[in-house]
Amino acid sequence: MTSLLRILISAVLALFAIALAAPASWAHDQLASSSPSSGQALTQAPSQIVLTFEEAPMEGTAAVTATDSSGKSVEIGLPSVSDNVVKVAWPANTPAGSYTVNWRVVSDDGHPVSGQIPFSYTSAAATTAAATPTATSTPSTSSDSSMPVLIPALGAAALVLAGIIGLLIRRRSSQDS
Repeated sequence: MTSLLRILISAVLALFAIALAAPASWAHDQLASSSPSSGQALTQAPSQIVLTFEEAPMEGTAAVTATDSSGKSVEIGLPSVSDNVVKVAWPANTPAGSYTVNWRVVSDDGHPVSGQIPFSYTSAAATTAAATPTATSTPSTSSDSSMPVLIPALGAAALVLAGIIGLLIRRRSSQDS
């Protein structure tokens, strides 16, 4: 096997290794946990909504809104951000019921990430602290992701290299005959 052929095969293998490892390193910031957590049924209203992200969102990009079960907006406070934690005050006079918190931040790589956290409570009296259980919620993230463009490009490059390798092998075997 010629040294050029070995180099090309190594390049193809390296491209495949990069393509396999890349998604983990190119992931956008995600919601790590929330309080209340997604789907949680509380016995009292929370005093605040707490969203904890894997990394700090870009400054000034946190937006949090809430709606009740009929889709009517709930007047909540403005979000405050400290490192990777976003907090929003929950109004004490909000009646018991089901609510959905909608959040959106811009991750440190510049891509918007958003999701929803549905929860409910049976008593309107606010607690003195946020709902205690902090479980990982299942956010529905929607982001404009440019990462998937790179993976097909790596695949195309691998196919071109594989074609070159095939031509070299064919040329070599025809020369040997």
